[in-house]
Amino acid sequence: MSRETESRMVGDFLASLPSGPAALVVEGEAGIGKTTVWLAALERAEGVGYRVLSARATPAEPVLAYSSLAALLAPLDDSAFAELPQPQRLAIDRVLMRVSADGPVTDQRAVGAAFASVVERLAAHSPVLVAIDDL
Repeated sequence: MSRETESRMVGDFLASLPSGPAALVVEGEAGIGKTTVWLAALERAEGVGYRVLSARATPAEPVLAYSSLAALLAPLDDSAFAELPQPQRLAIDRVLMRVSADGPVTDQRAVGAAFASVVERLAAHSPVLVAIDDL
């Protein structure tokens, strides 16, 4: 597939998002330029007004619980989390290492619900692109 075709597909994808949730997966052999396409998509999305949450996962990810999620959420200011219910806020604060992880294990359901709530709140103001590069 040519870069021109890939660029057109990214443009079509970005144009479709305001009408509802969608997914675009860029896959292929190592070294063919998937990350280049991903970076171009992020830049293009930001250029047309999307709120971009991005992370680059690494093979060490399973050992570093929630590190990609933390990368997605870290750039947001506290107002993005202000209206979360207390259990969800605590879960996000733990993911972002803002509070001690002492006590019970962080509830994965609370983490997932909090992330979904944050994305929904952001999407109420502008389209949101959640972009993860699986290195």
